[in-house]
Amino acid sequence: MRGLIGFFDILGYQNFLENNSATESALNVLKIITDIPKEIKHLNKQVAKTTPDIKDFDDHLKHLVFSDTLVFTLDYPENVDAEWIDNARVFIEAASAALTAKMFENGLPVRGVIHEGDFITKDMCFALRERG
Repeated sequence: MRGLIGFFDILGYQNFLENNSATESALNVLKIITDIPKEIKHLNKQVAKTTPDIKDFDDHLKHLVFSDTLVFTLDYPENVDAEWIDNARVFIEAASAALTAKMFENGLPVRGVIHEGDFITKDMCFALRERG
C-alpha cells in the first residue's frame, strides 16, 4: 500500500523512564497518540475556512508505538486523486504538529520525519518498502 508515514523518536526517553513510572508513562503516550485525530478534528472545525475538511482521513490514520519510537501511517485509497493526497499531507502534518506539541507539554520532546512511500501494516507489524 502507498501512503504517508511519520516516524518519531522520543528524545531523552530513557532518562524520563528513570525518573517516572514506566507503566504510567506508556499509558500517557498512548493516550496522547489516540487523542490526536480527535484534536485535529476539533481544530479543523475552528479553522474550517482555511483548512481542508479532514473527516475522510480519520479511518486512514493508524499508529504504532514501540519503545521510544512512534509511527503514524496514512494509507492512500485506490485511484486516489492529487487533491486527496494534498489534503492528506496537510492532515498528517497537523497530526505531527499536534503530537509534537502534546508530547513536549508532557516532558517528552520528539523529533521526526514524514515520508511518502510504500508500506505494509498488519496488526502490530510494519514494513517499509524501499524503492531501488
